[in-house]
Amino acid sequence: MRNKASSILRLFAVCVNIFGLAYGCNEVEIRSSVQLLKVDSLLQTRPRAALDSLSSINHALLPNQQQAYYWLLYTIAQHKNGIPFTSDSTITKSREWYERQVGKSYELARALFYNGLVIYTISNDGSRASQFMRDALQIMKSKNIEDDKLHALICAYLGKINDRNEQNLLEAISYYQDAVIFEERTGNKRNLLIDECDLLVCLAKVGAKEEAKTLKAKIDSTAASSPVIRLESLNNARSIYFLHFENNLDSALFYCQQWKPNPKDKGAKENLLSTIYRQLGQLDSAIAYEKASYIHRYSQDTLSYHLYYKHLADCYEQLGNADSTAYYARLAYSTLHNYLDRKTEKRVLELEKQYDLTAKEVVLAKVRHHRSLLAVSLAALALLAGGLVLLLRNRSRELRAERITRSFVQAAAKTHQNTLSLLKPLTTKPKSSTVEGLQASIAGIATDLRKGFTKNFSEAIEENKGALTSRQQKNLEKLNGERAKTIFILSELGYTEQEIAEYTCTSVDSVRTMTNNNKRITDSRSSRE
Repeated sequence: MRNKASSILRLFAVCVNIFGLAYGCNEVEIRSSVQLLKVDSLLQTRPRAALDSLSSINHALLPNQQQAYYWLLYTIAQHKNGIPFTSDSTITKSREWYERQVGKSYELARALFYNGLVIYTISNDGSRASQFMRDALQIMKSKNIEDDKLHALICAYLGKINDRNEQNLLEAISYYQDAVIFEERTGNKRNLLIDECDLLVCLAKVGAKEEAKTLKAKIDSTAASSPVIRLESLNNARSIYFLHFENNLDSALFYCQQWKPNPKDKGAKENLLSTIYRQLGQLDSAIAYEKASYIHRYSQDTLSYHLYYKHLADCYEQLGNADSTAYYARLAYSTLHNYLDRKTEKRVLELEKQYDLTAKEVVLAKVRHHRSLLAVSLAALALLAGGLVLLLRNRSRELRAERITRSFVQAAAKTHQNTLSLLKPLTTKPKSSTVEGLQASIAGIATDLRKGFTKNFSEAIEENKGALTSRQQKNLEKLNGERAKTIFILSELGYTEQEIAEYTCTSVDSVRTMTNNNKRITDSRSSRE
């Protein structure tokens, strides 16, 4: 008794410990989830505080869902605090986790965009980065996600990528125009001015003078109404505007010299200065700035190298240096040829990829079709097998019923034959027999008849007792007397009272009485058990 009580106490203690552990884990998970939501709300107003809060969280203890959310927020915080990216592994994990989930469209759109942003920042891979960003934009449109800040950010970066890497200026203008619309909704004038300046530069490159003139007036108005905003991109945009549309080279040179770009845009400033000096006729300065811009070019930007060599060829041609002109003209031609070859090769690879995907889809469709045919065939075979089983079971029942009936008919025939064989000696007795002798003969015949009936009919009953169920056989064992058992078996096998009376050579009333007695005995004993 004492051992049993101690076992119960130990089991209770284990249950309490398990409950406490589960409760503690759940409490930690809830606390970290609330903390991550607070960090998300801080990203727009206090990005530095959000980054500090993320650094205080032990992300290794978080479940998968919160780890994906943590790495997404950490990437956003790095971007907003101007911390350079060194790897895209963490944001890739976050994106891949959200891609496997249902009902996480907003988080997936953010993860896709920032994954593309990190790739573009690290490797300048515009094609891969823009694919992620376009997927994010498509999700936001299809799911009706209303986040104007994220919309504007995605469109602005897609405009930059198409302007700098893809050299698709018309598409860049379309994205910049969308970014301007979304920034106007948010009311962020600083980001609005940045997007408008980028749009003005693109309009200048395609020569859209009227649109550029209208946009220039809008930029000046916005900048005048917000004097606290100081943007270097304003000087770049104004310099390009005066160069391309007003042909005011002095103003263009003034604003370009005032422009203090970030390291990534330093090459763009040197290109602009080279263009201005070339149009001013100061070819030595133009060549110097053009060559200085060489180190800021991206190796994969083949068209940019073509323009670089072309500008140098133009400068040396104006100087009358035929050898240098021919040298840089050949380089300009070869880089342009390589650019066209790379575009063609890229298009071929895209078509091959599309063909491969189409071929795989055809194979998958065939596999799905074969699977459906196999499922239909298996279902048909199952139905056929079920029908055969039912048919065989029904036929088995019919055969068993026929066998039981045949055995009882044979038993009855044997009984009647015995009866006739016993009655036959009566016809050979002399008529002078006395009454006592006749009575003795009849009594002997009746005794032999009963013996024969009992013997032959008992054999028939034993042969067919196996047709009874286990419950019926238990009830049979409760009865006393061969006649009671015989009538019980015949009754359970479905014979009528008239048929039982004929087989047992008794009256219908006797059979009915015996049947009721059997039922009363089996019911009473069953209730006692």
